Amino acid sequence: MFSIKIYYKHIKIFLVLCLILVLIKSDILNKDKYAFDRNCNKCHASSIAFTTEKTMTGWKKTVDYMRNKKKNIFSDKEAVAIKRYLKKIHASYPEKLFKTKCARCHDLAKAENLKLSPKQWHNLVLNERARAVTWIDLDEALDIAMYLSDKHETIIPQDKGRQKKELSARELSEQKCLRCHLSETVFKTKKSAREWAISTKRMKTKSPQWITAEQLQQITEYLKTKHSISE
Repeated sequence: MFSIKIYYKHIKIFLVLCLILVLIKSDILNKDKYAFDRNCNKCHASSIAFTTEKTMTGWKKTVDYMRNKKKNIFSDKEAVAIKRYLKKIHASYPEKLFKTKCARCHDLAKAENLKLSPKQWHNLVLNERARAVTWIDLDEALDIAMYLSDKHETIIPQDKGRQKKELSARELSEQKCLRCHLSETVFKTKKSAREWAISTKRMKTKSPQWITAEQLQQITEYLKTKHSISE
């Protein structure tokens, strides 16, 4: 009898904790909605936010633009709340992007059955985006990677005995440069060796975490060799 009472006591504690979590989540959502209604409805009909589809990066840019345009009309905390609310009401948009953008070239069922870590999803989507930069922009690719990572995340242990494939200079240039640039912009442009060195160095400055110093040297040498003009 004593053990049964303890058992029911634990169940009650568990249910109370669940109720508290639900109330906290509901309270956060209500505060986010309040921040949205209080600030955004001053100038816009709320229906605009519900009917306009954007990537999460796009919504963040919009909120930041509005805040700067109105000279900090709402606080940083309110900006975070508004972005969170917009993410909530457009939670299905990344899945829609995945189904409309990726289905053009891929069997979606196969993609959904892949078992990849968040980093692997990120790299895979950006590599695929590099093949069709006019079809999927960078913000859309990041939303798709986020969706796949959240829904199909499986961390695979790395095989320490497997050697990492060495990319050729051409493959490395495609992987790194086509993340943000059109293929013809990179591989059909003719520059002097000095101009290529300046361009690649500038790209490294813009994305220091994306290109290492060693990769920068390989890409620069490849472009100088294959796509340069005499000075």
